[in-house]
Amino acid sequence: MLQAIALDSDTNALDRLNSYCQQLDTLVLTQTFTDPSQARLYLRHQPVDLVLMDIQLPTESGVAFWQSIRKQRKGHNELGIQSLPMVIFTTSTREYALVSYELEAIDYLLKPFDFTRFSQAVQRAVTYRNGQRNSSPLPAYLAVRVDAGLVRIKLTDIAWIEAVSNYLKIYLSDQRFLLVRMTMKAILQELPTNDFIRVHRSYIIPIHRVQAVHNKLIRIGEKQIPLSSNYDEEFVSILRTYQPSSQFSALSSHRQSPLQQTYGIVRTS
Repeated sequence: MLQAIALDSDTNALDRLNSYCQQLDTLVLTQTFTDPSQARLYLRHQPVDLVLMDIQLPTESGVAFWQSIRKQRKGHNELGIQSLPMVIFTTSTREYALVSYELEAIDYLLKPFDFTRFSQAVQRAVTYRNGQRNSSPLPAYLAVRVDAGLVRIKLTDIAWIEAVSNYLKIYLSDQRFLLVRMTMKAILQELPTNDFIRVHRSYIIPIHRVQAVHNKLIRIGEKQIPLSSNYDEEFVSILRTYQPSSQFSALSSHRQSPLQQTYGIVRTS
């Protein structure tokens, strides 16, 4: 069972979190705080698995608070001690959704959220703590019809997929592309869902190739791909918990590379 604390200046929000936590058998809320300094002191001396916190706090932003906690714990990783708690942001603004990914948050809950959405976020924390992985065998190749023949494409060679009229352009890592008569819906059904995601009505991307996200633009190499507001919440959520399948594991580990832009995502390869 996860041991959690909650930090929010709104006592009604804390009461709601406490009620939600009491309905779960995977998490216990041990303490609540309205003052960041008291929460910081508690974290210094008490073992905690998860922090539930608002970003808009009266004395300092939740972002600044969590950055300070991460800085305090920086030396623990060098000692092999995994003492940094997980964090789930619970806030009323979308503004910091991408920044929360930079801070390696487990989830970002937009107020008002219901119990179902909250329980999903907690389950992500449980899954991450348990180190669960998708062990189902996944294909290493995608077979598509090009002209009159069948072409097998190695999944790790796909850079991005773009819809053009009634066709798809499958761009490869060597900058070539294949023109395929296929719908976005059909090709998504053929791709491993934990490694490929639709980010726009005209674009599908492999998660492991994302190098930066800034101002609603995803950078893959020299290509700038628009991130649609219809897909941005799912995109950030998947990035936050992404665990690559075996064929991508050598290419991707977003938690091992620091993100360097304040209002976007930057990942070095």
